[in-house]
Amino acid sequence: MNDDNIGGRRLVTNRRLVWLVGVAILLVLLIFFIAENFVLVEIRLIVTRIQVRLVWALLVTFLVGALIGVLLGRVGRKWH
Repeated sequence: MNDDNIGGRRLVTNRRLVWLVGVAILLVLLIFFIAENFVLVEIRLIVTRIQVRLVWALLVTFLVGALIGVLLGRVGRKWH
């Protein structure tokens, strides 16, 4: 009999349990992050001003920065 299988049901392994707990903690932190940064802020662009929730401004800035980093990393590998 396999230790991971009792009564036809598969047990949760330690690795999977650690992964699930880690994901749950990250989700809780994300909820707190959104709740704390849900205020309206004014962003001044070159020509205009817009009002947006701070959390969305932070997330868009992060995603644009990550995309630029990935693209620059690929360009850098082609030059070497």
